[in-house]
Amino acid sequence: MTTSGSRGTAWLNERHYIVDRPDTQLFVREIGEGAPVVVLHGGPGAHHDYLLPYFADLADGYRLLFYDQRGGGRSRVGRPSAVGWRDHVADLEVLRQEWGLERLTLLGYSWGGLLALLYATQHVARTGAMVLVAPAAGWGDYHHRFKEEFARRSASQEVKRMKA
Repeated sequence: MTTSGSRGTAWLNERHYIVDRPDTQLFVREIGEGAPVVVLHGGPGAHHDYLLPYFADLADGYRLLFYDQRGGGRSRVGRPSAVGWRDHVADLEVLRQEWGLERLTLLGYSWGGLLALLYATQHVARTGAMVLVAPAAGWGDYHHRFKEEFARRSASQEVKRMKA
């Protein structure tokens, strides 16, 4: 089955569905055929759609598993709700089970790269190959500066309007 994507592009075997979690629903999009690769978007709080034009070419040889991470895109959580990295790792493990995969091949961009590393530290036996594209820093002074800048930008009126 081929359907149209968000930019009018036809992707092989595209399908969308929801995976229920106790406090959220995770929106999943699969495209392509072949060995499964989980594509982890940046953020947190973003969505996977912006990666489609760049990574969808991989669907010619792989089954790409995109999902909107908890608190972003179509995977909303009730507000106010603190979402931490352990929640994201737990969601990814639930998805691995849902997909029936023994081990995950992870392709992580920005925050998704850090999420891939965090998942791997918690689920060593469930992690296969990883590709990290411009991964976010997870420690040290850079991480501290990143968090300060992220908080500053998140407090802008434009971001508050978008969240509302």
